[in-house]
Formats: sequence, C-alpha cells, structure tokens
Amino acid sequence: MTRFQVGSAIPFLLLVAGCDWGSSVDLRNESGSVVAAQIRKVAGGSDFAQPGRWETKITLNQVDAPGMPAGFVDKLKAQMRQPQVAASCLTADDVKKGAFYVGEENQACRYERFAMGKGRIDGMLRCSDQMGTRSMAMSGSYARDKYKLVVTTDSQSAQQPGAAGKVSVTMTMDAKRSGQCLGTEGRPLTRL
Repeated sequence: MTRFQVGSAIPFLLLVAGCDWGSSVDLRNESGSVVAAQIRKVAGGSDFAQPGRWETKITLNQVDAPGMPAGFVDKLKAQMRQPQVAASCLTADDVKKGAFYVGEENQACRYERFAMGKGRIDGMLRCSDQMGTRSMAMSGSYARDKYKLVVTTDSQSAQQPGAAGKVSVTMTMDAKRSGQCLGTEGRPLTRL
C-alpha cells in the first residue's frame, strides 16, 4: 500500500473540526502549503473552533484493493465493520495557533480545488511521485462544534502497475465536541 491511506485523512479532518468562519477559502490548482497558509490566515482572525474534548467516529464504507489477497481485505473489512472512535483534547492555545492543517504539503501534491465556507467543504487533492499516484476527495458539512465528512482515497503504486497496485477506500468521519477535556484524550494531530 502507498503512504496515502486512511490515516492520511485524519490530520486534514482535524483542521475542519468546528470551523464556523465568517470568511471562506476557495482555491484552485494550489499546493498544500498555499492551502494551509490560507486556512491558517482565516483561522487566526476568528474563533476557529470550540476548545474541549472532541470525539471522532470513523466508519469504513468501502475498500477496494484488487491486488491484495482476499483474506487481507476481508480481515480489514471485518475489523472496520465497527466504527473506530478516537478522542482528542483541543486547547484554547491550539485554537489560537490555528495550525491544524498537516496534510500533504510536499511538492508532489496539488489541490485541484479546495473550498470551505458557509458550513460546507469540498476538496480534491492529487499527488504523484516515485511511490505512485494518490488522490483524496472530501465533501461534507461543519459547524463550530461538529463536522461530518465523506472521504475517498485512491492510490496506484508505481511498483505495481494496474489493478494489482490499486487501493481505494471510502470512509465517513463524524466528529463532535462532547464537553471539557478530561485529561485522558490524545492530542490533536498538529504541528504545534
């Protein structure tokens, strides 16, 4: 499998947790660095997200990996049949820094589009390097205290051309602020 897997979307999704901005972001054909800088600029000037305990439920909707052994794919589907739940603590300092974007910021990746505003988000990220090609499409809704996104990642290994090296995953991420931090949560995935 390539580097761009289910876990690759989670840092990006922490970015949108609770964003209810008066401003919006609408970019085309930009690098991850430009998208990240624009989001941080908008987030830095407003109440970016509500601090506290955030619970995220990840539900695997579909996995298609024709080159993987059937037993491996079946095992993955069985493990993910039950949604995975994670909790993180977002502090007021985390919110002020607005540094929640840790997606693909390398030169091999570009956003075909990234739009976020008025409670909606839509984006398409594509990457191509010596490892192969990867894409991540995301769409959904958000508010200051919750978000729900459907994310589809597709990857094609350069080492295994054709169906043998292709992996496609679709998941739903549903998150909400559930109150004050309890001290038992993990930290949000940030560059703080």
